Amino acid sequence: MSHHPAPPELGPLDALVERIANAIAARLVERLNGHATPKPSLPDRWLTPQQAAALLQVPVAYTYRHQRELGGVHVSPRVLRFPESALRRRLARHG
Repeated sequence: MSHHPAPPELGPLDALVERIANAIAARLVERLNGHATPKPSLPDRWLTPQQAAALLQVPVAYTYRHQRELGGVHVSPRVLRFPESALRRRLARHG
Protein backbone atom coordinates (compact mmCIF):
# COMPACT_ATOMS: atom_id res chain seq x y z
CA MET A 1 0.00 0.00 0.00
CA SER A 2 1.59 3.29 -1.06
CA HIS A 3 1.17 6.48 0.87
CA HIS A 4 0.87 9.73 -1.04
CA PRO A 5 2.11 12.88 0.65
CA ALA A 6 -0.48 15.53 1.36
CA PRO A 7 -0.55 18.30 -1.25
CA PRO A 8 1.23 21.48 -0.11
CA GLU A 9 -0.84 24.36 1.19
CA LEU A 10 -1.16 27.08 -1.44
CA GLY A 11 -2.12 29.94 0.86
CA PRO A 12 -2.98 33.06 -1.14
CA LEU A 13 -3.22 31.08 -4.40
CA ASP A 14 -6.23 29.09 -3.16
CA ALA A 15 -8.78 31.60 -4.47
CA LEU A 16 -7.12 31.73 -7.88
CA VAL A 17 -6.98 27.94 -8.11
CA GLU A 18 -10.66 27.77 -7.13
CA ARG A 19 -11.64 30.28 -9.86
CA ILE A 20 -9.61 28.44 -12.48
CA ALA A 21 -11.09 25.06 -11.46
CA ASN A 22 -14.61 26.52 -11.72
CA ALA A 23 -13.92 28.00 -15.16
CA ILE A 24 -12.48 24.71 -16.42
CA ALA A 25 -15.46 22.77 -15.07
CA ALA A 26 -17.90 25.13 -16.79
CA ARG A 27 -16.13 24.80 -20.15
CA LEU A 28 -15.87 21.04 -19.82
CA VAL A 29 -19.60 20.70 -19.22
CA GLU A 30 -20.33 22.97 -22.20
CA ARG A 31 -18.22 20.79 -24.46
CA LEU A 32 -19.66 17.55 -23.10
CA ASN A 33 -23.18 18.89 -23.71
CA GLY A 34 -22.30 19.99 -27.24
CA HIS A 35 -22.73 23.69 -26.55
CA ALA A 36 -20.31 25.81 -28.53
CA THR A 37 -21.27 28.94 -26.59
CA PRO A 38 -22.70 29.36 -23.10
CA LYS A 39 -26.44 29.86 -22.75
CA PRO A 40 -27.55 33.44 -22.01
CA SER A 41 -28.44 32.64 -18.41
CA LEU A 42 -26.81 33.30 -15.10
CA PRO A 43 -23.52 31.44 -14.72
CA ASP A 44 -23.64 28.32 -12.59
CA ARG A 45 -21.64 28.12 -9.39
CA TRP A 46 -19.44 25.05 -9.09
CA LEU A 47 -19.40 23.64 -5.58
CA THR A 48 -16.77 21.57 -3.81
CA PRO A 49 -17.83 18.20 -2.40
CA GLN A 50 -17.99 19.85 1.04
CA GLN A 51 -20.23 22.67 -0.21
CA ALA A 52 -22.45 20.21 -2.08
CA ALA A 53 -22.79 18.05 1.04
CA ALA A 54 -23.76 21.08 3.11
CA LEU A 55 -26.38 22.12 0.55
CA LEU A 56 -27.85 18.62 0.39
CA GLN A 57 -27.46 18.08 4.14
CA VAL A 58 -25.62 14.79 3.66
CA PRO A 59 -22.17 13.54 4.69
CA VAL A 60 -19.30 14.54 2.36
CA ALA A 61 -18.70 10.85 1.59
CA TYR A 62 -22.19 10.75 0.00
CA THR A 63 -21.14 13.31 -2.62
CA TYR A 64 -18.18 11.16 -3.63
CA ARG A 65 -20.21 7.92 -3.74
CA HIS A 66 -23.00 9.53 -5.79
CA GLN A 67 -20.96 11.97 -7.86
CA ARG A 68 -22.31 10.76 -11.21
CA GLU A 69 -25.97 11.11 -10.28
CA LEU A 70 -25.25 14.50 -8.66
CA GLY A 71 -23.60 15.82 -11.84
CA GLY A 72 -20.07 15.80 -10.44
CA VAL A 73 -17.26 16.70 -12.83
CA HIS A 74 -13.58 15.95 -12.27
CA VAL A 75 -11.78 19.02 -13.53
CA SER A 76 -8.51 17.28 -12.69
CA PRO A 77 -7.68 13.94 -11.06
CA ARG A 78 -7.94 15.52 -7.60
CA VAL A 79 -10.55 18.26 -8.16
CA LEU A 80 -14.25 17.38 -8.16
CA ARG A 81 -16.98 19.99 -8.61
CA PHE A 82 -20.79 19.91 -8.65
CA PRO A 83 -23.04 22.37 -10.53
CA GLU A 84 -25.16 24.15 -7.94
CA SER A 85 -28.15 24.34 -10.30
CA ALA A 86 -28.25 20.53 -10.67
CA LEU A 87 -28.11 20.09 -6.89
CA ARG A 88 -30.92 22.61 -6.38
CA ARG A 89 -33.07 20.84 -9.00
CA ARG A 90 -32.46 17.58 -7.15
CA LEU A 91 -33.53 19.21 -3.88
CA ALA A 92 -36.69 20.52 -5.55
CA ARG A 93 -37.53 17.02 -6.84
CA HIS A 94 -36.57 14.98 -3.78
CA GLY A 95 -36.90 17.48 -0.96
